[in-house]
Amino acid sequence: AMLRYTTVSIMKMKACRVMTRMWNAVQMKPARNCIGAMAQGRVPFDAKAAADNAAVVEVMSKLHWAAFTEGSDKGETRAKPEIWKDAAKFKEAGDKLQAEATKLNAAAKTGNLDNLKTAFAATGGTCKGCHDNFRKD
Repeated sequence: AMLRYTTVSIMKMKACRVMTRMWNAVQMKPARNCIGAMAQGRVPFDAKAAADNAAVVEVMSKLHWAAFTEGSDKGETRAKPEIWKDAAKFKEAGDKLQAEATKLNAAAKTGNLDNLKTAFAATGGTCKGCHDNFRKD
């Protein structure tokens, strides 16, 4: 059977992309916050919790980018038009996050707090850089 897409169904798919981005952020934030609290000494270091949460950050860093499709800049979104105007720069930012999140996950698996702190700072820097350039306040 051939699939037919109506204007309404395409608009719904685009709205789903925005919801997917929001959901990814919701999933990543508690994991990131848990690692950050350990890295900043606000809670005791727990190597297993750090590793579990770093794994979540790594997975979400990879899933996030597929939801930034052409036309998904409409509706309730904090995505700036620059995402689509400068797609190469946005992709570079995404690639940096994924690379740093992979390093964060590897650092967390070592069970060494200093390794975690270093990797967390680098990962957070990629988040900030992308948000500064591509997210509305």
